[in-house]
Amino acid sequence: MPLYMYEVLIGCEPYERFEVEQNLGDPLLRKHPITGEPVRKLVSAASISLKHSDQREKSVLSDQNLAKHGFTKYEKADADHSYHRTAGNDGPPMIES
Repeated sequence: MPLYMYEVLIGCEPYERFEVEQNLGDPLLRKHPITGEPVRKLVSAASISLKHSDQREKSVLSDQNLAKHGFTKYEKADADHSYHRTAGNDGPPMIES
């Protein structure tokens, strides 16, 4: 369930911020659930919590795993500004820029 941030308004000035867990289809809050004061929803960056470690991330994004799942990966070669295929079998072995 997403976590939404709201701001309590005193007059037209922001006073206090709080978070509420709501379903996507729930209507926006217009009043503070406890005090009844007017509130407005704040726009903020999405926060994603994933259960992974650096080692797991490296294994998931490894060339072997990407190829196993049908992805093709290219890496840029510094010398000639071309891209060489490092994972997968689809596409050309090299792309020149």
